[in-house]
Amino acid sequence: MKLLILLLIAGLSPPEYGQDRFPASNSAFSGCDAREVASGILHSTRAPRNTLFHYGKKDLLMKDVTSGNIPEQDWNDFIMGEKTRFKLKPFRRGFYGTEYAEDADSFGDATYNWLVEVELKPECLESSRVVSLVYLPQSTAFQTWYQGKGFTTSFDDWKALCFDRENYPRSQYFIDYKNKSQTADFNETACESVVNHYYSEQKFALIHDYAGELVRSWAIRDRSCIQKIKGSDEYWTHAFANREELWVNTCNRQRSHRNNIRVWFSAISNTGIGVQPLVGFSKMISALQAPSGYSEWESEEISQFAAQDFADELKQARQRCGNQKVAEFNKMLGDIARDVDELQSDDVKSKLESLCR
Repeated sequence: MKLLILLLIAGLSPPEYGQDRFPASNSAFSGCDAREVASGILHSTRAPRNTLFHYGKKDLLMKDVTSGNIPEQDWNDFIMGEKTRFKLKPFRRGFYGTEYAEDADSFGDATYNWLVEVELKPECLESSRVVSLVYLPQSTAFQTWYQGKGFTTSFDDWKALCFDRENYPRSQYFIDYKNKSQTADFNETACESVVNHYYSEQKFALIHDYAGELVRSWAIRDRSCIQKIKGSDEYWTHAFANREELWVNTCNRQRSHRNNIRVWFSAISNTGIGVQPLVGFSKMISALQAPSGYSEWESEEISQFAAQDFADELKQARQRCGNQKVAEFNKMLGDIARDVDELQSDDVKSKLESLCR
């Protein structure tokens, strides 16, 4: 498996978004290992940030943005019910989000073409509301709960069946997901059933997503924990121009901004943007450095596509177009957003260099 005071040319006021995010461990570059995150949860030293990023279909997500939350019927049907985006077992269901936009990028494509930022209520980040499947048998609270339920299988026998010696869930008994096209029997295992029972009865708000590389991903299980969902065209036009964290690569990921560009350029094409935000953006992104200790982050790229490669051309194109040809500039960005999967950085540079000549 692979997430401010600049005025828009359209005269729109900058949308509100919070800057008081809770730190994710010690820095943006920590928590890149599932066991590290799970250990922090077990010992009550690790909690999610108070905002999470989620990719999906724009037409559906805009309903959430407009209302500030996921409509209750959609939540019951598509998040916690049978109509999930992937074929998820009950213990895996929830509204998924990543702590950093970089991780959310794995879910973006031409179909899942939009990004939202979910603000969580502080009380839902308390250690009593957060859990991880990894190391779960080591949790005193879980052991006490299990032993009090009167299961016919002893705790030690259940643990030996469902978890390995390092207290990591056995993959044959905990199925992460299947594509909806896979119609083979997908009933809960005894291991999954117990865990889902525990999650539901204890009313956990956030479940650590330990699968694959997205170890800073979480499933929101309690709809009432969502404070607000943000992600309008105006919001992303402004946010991507200003917030460094949206462009930072961590955990030695491949350096790709393709889905950021898909969202940002599409948003700009609908709202417009002035010259000065792009001047600031060019300076900001050119100063970004690889995370400390990850000097190979560029040499390991498979499909290089990074905003650093054409930020200056973006700024210059907007300057050339001025107010007289702003519609031409906006249309070009909309075209790039639509075709971004077929483009490389050099293609975007060429298109921008040809604008308003």
